[in-house]
Amino acid sequence: MRNILLIAVFAGLSAILLTGCLFREAPYNEVGYFDLSSPGKNLPDGTVVKVNTFKNIETGKYKMVYRDGESRVVVDEYNKWVQPPDLMISRYLQAAFSDDKITSDGSTKAEFEVSGTVFMFMIDLKSKKSSLGVSYRITRNQASSEIEMINNSCILTSNFEKEDPADFAKSMSICADLLAKRLKTDIDFLIKKENTANPESKNKPPKEAKQYNEPAKPETADKSSPDPKKNG
Repeated sequence: MRNILLIAVFAGLSAILLTGCLFREAPYNEVGYFDLSSPGKNLPDGTVVKVNTFKNIETGKYKMVYRDGESRVVVDEYNKWVQPPDLMISRYLQAAFSDDKITSDGSTKAEFEVSGTVFMFMIDLKSKKSSLGVSYRITRNQASSEIEMINNSCILTSNFEKEDPADFAKSMSICADLLAKRLKTDIDFLIKKENTANPESKNKPPKEAKQYNEPAKPETADKSSPDPKKNG
């Protein structure tokens, strides 16, 4: 009888210890949140640029997404962006192109509108590059009319040195800066084209605006590229 009692006690203790092992709390991992750097000003002279909220078809949303190999993708549960890619890019461009609508002499500036879609917001661990892919549309606004002038897409890349979320964010910020500069170059081209076609009516659209399409080419910034923070 005594032996049976001892066996029952040992069995009970074993069950308690086993339950403690099974239901032990998982170690706490703090979630890190990261944002793009503050942009420098990229507003073309004599213009006002309205940036609409971009759309997003990239995976991950808030979570950082890594490409690890040819076709393997890893979604990071513990390092996240403060906003989904489309909202971060929209906010970045809105800040880059922010300005007053009225010029110093009281005249109205030429108005352009930018909209687009983020189709790539990826960190490639194998090549040590961040990639930002966007398709975008630039229209020229005058009175109640809207003329589509550029409809294009591009992939912008930037190298990073360390596999660290802070470095990933810095690298992606450089990609966003490249996008802002590309849009500025496109708008500068359109303004020059307008002024050439209408030398007596500066910053007014030609009677018939032709759509301008440039083949999409990847643009790359290596590790020696300037930090967007320093360009402001």
